[in-house]
Amino acid sequence: MSINAVSILEIRIRPGADARLEQCLTQFATRLQGLEGCLACGVTRRMRQPRLWVFSSYGCSREEMVRPFLTVELDELV
Repeated sequence: MSINAVSILEIRIRPGADARLEQCLTQFATRLQGLEGCLACGVTRRMRQPRLWVFSSYGCSREEMVRPFLTVELDELV
């Protein structure tokens, strides 16, 4: 399969929320990875800006990659 869609979400967090947010983002990435059309998904913490996280996903089509980012679950997480 080829990558036809890329989603990048930058998340800047409040001080003290690191551990909880990392766990939530990792769990969301794991669920997203299991969806049809998702080729890869991951969460990365910026080294130079420790309060900034980058959530990225790669998929087969734009439609399949946009759908998970429109969920109430993600709104509540962020």
